[in-house]
Amino acid sequence: MSSQESPLPLVSPLSRSSPYLTRDYLRSKAIQVLESPDALPLTYFLNELNFPENSIDLMNARKLLNYLKKNYLTSFCLCLVSYFKFCATEFVNCKEYAFDVLCQILTENEHGLWQETSFMNKELKSALLDCLNTESSIKILHKILDFVVTIATKEVRLGNEWPELLEFVYESIGSDSDFEEKLKCAISLLYKLIPQCAVEDLVISIDSFYDSLMDIFDSEEMSLEVQVQAALASNRFLCYWTNRSDHDRYSTVLLVKIVLTISTLIEHRSDKDIQAVVNELTVLVKEKPWSLSSQFDYLVLSVLRIVDGVELQDRTKIIALEFVVALSETRVEGRRMLRRSQYIIPKLLEKILFLLANLEDDPESGTAETDIQNLPVVRCLARIAAALGGEVLVNSFPKLFAIHFGAEDWQSRHAAVLFLGIVAEKCSKPKVSELSLFFPFYRFC
Repeated sequence: MSSQESPLPLVSPLSRSSPYLTRDYLRSKAIQVLESPDALPLTYFLNELNFPENSIDLMNARKLLNYLKKNYLTSFCLCLVSYFKFCATEFVNCKEYAFDVLCQILTENEHGLWQETSFMNKELKSALLDCLNTESSIKILHKILDFVVTIATKEVRLGNEWPELLEFVYESIGSDSDFEEKLKCAISLLYKLIPQCAVEDLVISIDSFYDSLMDIFDSEEMSLEVQVQAALASNRFLCYWTNRSDHDRYSTVLLVKIVLTISTLIEHRSDKDIQAVVNELTVLVKEKPWSLSSQFDYLVLSVLRIVDGVELQDRTKIIALEFVVALSETRVEGRRMLRRSQYIIPKLLEKILFLLANLEDDPESGTAETDIQNLPVVRCLARIAAALGGEVLVNSFPKLFAIHFGAEDWQSRHAAVLFLGIVAEKCSKPKVSELSLFFPFYRFC
């Protein structure tokens, strides 16, 4: 229970007399909670649950809670929602506690009826969406959002069981609300619900959702936070709601918008958001590599720009490389698109050499070979080399190798030799004629 001071310090605790333990007494208290026109009994009850004066008060309040759940489940849930919507502002803490109790009831039993939205009372579903639409407290708004997602994502085919939820999301995204947090919540909700919504079950066409996302990207009034949420939702839109026959229709523009968002995030040095967007792109690559074909070079080169971010975290740069790793390891299509590109492989090698040259290492102390092999950038290079083949990398490497090997700083020379060693080790049989390009340098190693 909370250690905060009770918001109702003058409220007397529920009676601890022996009748409280009887069924009739519990029923009497339950009726008061459910039917009182002024909601004070429910306020006192929530106060006792959260600020009991002693363990007996808490035990008695919990007994009443269990009685309400067992005998008046639907009525009690609706009562909590109604209280949550209309309680007075001076009882704001109890308002939050009412929602906490509701969440507990609907999620506590793993195999209970209330775990599935199809068993939820339609009135309760509507009331939850109304709360999501009218709540002004950001903290409570996010609580409602998390709860709606929790119960909604348990549906296998959400479009059939709770179509009003998708309608609400669509209307919220397209609304002219001045409360930006509501818009962010609506897009976040769309992002989380897309995997649960089969296209054939949608009550609103995907074209309508696409247009709404484009409106967000094109608006000059939207904050970067909203743009990020739209980019995340767009990734999942392409991953779950498009197929080979229509992906160009949507991906051609959406991928450009995602790239522009990444570019802005690089400027703002927003590591967390960059990682989130690139991670979603990586999922898209693994599931549908062909969906990138319309903007392939533009997208991949833009993601590799992340490595140049001087003030970005090393983890962010590695996630950018892991995107290309996933592409190189994804079926035949990902590798084919990489090999056909005239620009990506040279740029990729340049970025990897940059990271290798900036490893935190001391040439005098040395580094164990096992430590080098476990470095994230080394692991990325090894996987790319194994996936694409030695000749693909070596063909693009001589000029870069000469530049780095001839550099004055030992870090660049070390990066060049390390790169060549990893490629030679991980590739099955690089052509001798290609490796011979590096023989003049070996005597200096």
